[in-house]
Amino acid sequence: MPATNDFDVLVIGGGPAGLSAAAASAKGGLRVAVIEKDSGIADKIRTSGATWLSEVKKLGLPRNLYNPIRRYGIYSPSREYLLETRKAEACVLNVRKLYQYLAQKAAALGAEIFLQTKVNQASLKKDKGAVRISAHSPRGRLLFCGKLVIDASGHSSVVGRSLGLVGRWERIGVGVEYEAYVEKTDIDTWALMVGPTYSPAGYAWIFPVGENRLRIGVGIGRPESDMSPLKQLTQLMEKKPGPLKKLGRICPIEVHHGIVPTQGPRDTTVGDRVLLVGDSAGHINPLFFEGIRFAIKFGKLAGETARHAINREDALKTQLEEYEKNWKREVWNDFQVGLSVQSKWLRLSDEQWDREISILDSLPAKEALELFKCRFPTRKLLSLAASHPKLLQSQSFASVLQAKMQRGYFPKK
Repeated sequence: MPATNDFDVLVIGGGPAGLSAAAASAKGGLRVAVIEKDSGIADKIRTSGATWLSEVKKLGLPRNLYNPIRRYGIYSPSREYLLETRKAEACVLNVRKLYQYLAQKAAALGAEIFLQTKVNQASLKKDKGAVRISAHSPRGRLLFCGKLVIDASGHSSVVGRSLGLVGRWERIGVGVEYEAYVEKTDIDTWALMVGPTYSPAGYAWIFPVGENRLRIGVGIGRPESDMSPLKQLTQLMEKKPGPLKKLGRICPIEVHHGIVPTQGPRDTTVGDRVLLVGDSAGHINPLFFEGIRFAIKFGKLAGETARHAINREDALKTQLEEYEKNWKREVWNDFQVGLSVQSKWLRLSDEQWDREISILDSLPAKEALELFKCRFPTRKLLSLAASHPKLLQSQSFASVLQAKMQRGYFPKK
């Protein structure tokens, strides 16, 4: 029988959530193990890395990890909506460099990273207040024992499901993108392409990461469509509709595959000595399907929670419950409203998207971008409706108002 590796905190997954959790735990002097199934940190890229600059700055990420964006194109099959802000409001992350930056930070604080180590199952050994993890690696079977486990394993939620805390996701998004050399690029501009012409249940994108280097991809929702995202992307690259025709020669350098949960955050993210975070917990913007900023922020929160919980064994359960209360307080309500909009978006035809784009064209750039950030402050919505009455004809805006009313944010007539 293999020897057991004893730690205070076991972190499953070496993505941004797991690495941020590991760093926050190790900062308090805890013994931390990061268990990663791939052969290297960011060995496989599973996300496009688009997010919002203000959030990135709050996280304190170095400038060399992202490309700022200040122009935004939203394209339906027959319409285009071009926005420009005076200063960059968004950015595209260098995902590989970011993950390795987070890994180095965690390692410098004392965390140990186990690569090519795939978790098979988890079990709770309650008599000794421990969680046991069984994993396979090139060195054979490994056993880990910790006082607490943080499941940051992505959409698979391997520990949460193994322990019966959560089930399989019923709705997911599958995506494929090329990172490519592109002849004609605008490093300050990204494009989102909506409508069934671009994706039967999702959207397509063009995100610049550097000079003559773009990420071009498509995401498709399941079970709304069983279309292969790679097949759809291949067709788009061949036909080059909308903004794709402006790019000139495209030469793929990398291909990235990803899966994200799209049904919103889990109701339960805390169990007996277990925390779920990142994609495992459903910490994904349900409209833009971005998760990295939430993974880093809530990963840090999970790590800090683990540190406090282990140092206060008598109040461990209460400490873990505070983690869930804190992240829900920040995003739960907006994500529920976002899910209502997502449901509407997935059913829109090309013609309906053309109409949506023409209506949104009346909005100032910063206000329009707020919709994709999945932020719906009541006062702002009422102000927009008053100053831009045409918005009330938008199915997107109407679904936001309806969801807010159903959740008690507006008085019902």
